[in-house]
Amino acid sequence: MSTLIDFLPLIAFLISFKVAGIYVATSILSLMSALQLAYFRIKDGKFTPSKVWLFLTILFFSGLTLYFRDDAFIKWKVTIIYMAFSIFLIWNYFYGKNPFIKTLFNTIDSNMQEIPHHIITKLTLFWVLTNFSFAFVNIYVSYYFSLSTWVNFKVWGGMGTQLVMIIISLYFIFPYFPEETETETETASAAITKEDI
Repeated sequence: MSTLIDFLPLIAFLISFKVAGIYVATSILSLMSALQLAYFRIKDGKFTPSKVWLFLTILFFSGLTLYFRDDAFIKWKVTIIYMAFSIFLIWNYFYGKNPFIKTLFNTIDSNMQEIPHHIITKLTLFWVLTNFSFAFVNIYVSYYFSLSTWVNFKVWGGMGTQLVMIIISLYFIFPYFPEETETETETASAAITKEDI
């Protein structure tokens, strides 16, 4: 459910662009981002700084796009967000108390084993390079391809990039997730047997 909510503004942006054009889509993006922020505020009981900054960035560049009637602002927003995230990852790795990737996967399962530092280093480098690459490719596509092509790239390319990063990261992180205990296995087996009877 959370993943769907994460991607909902992008999907709404794509659909509204196909129906009514870039400026209506930009307005919808801002609205859906506000609703998304409100949802996570209610769900988590607090505002997460990263989500607030993301919303404010979207609101700022959407406002410039609508005010000047120039889609260059909304195009640059994508590059700035991805570059800012890459810079944050670098800063967090060297100066943060806990590496972002370690914190991210610990939220999935707090009982994870300690992830080796070299794995965290490799994944952080991978995330930084991937986000920087997407940021630069976004500018290239926005200037050398049609607006429709850029919108499709922004939505599907953005979602695809994030999913690939998560899948590859899970491949390296998976061995450190806690194994099912023998007691849990016996309990599950007993429950299944009882249901079969």
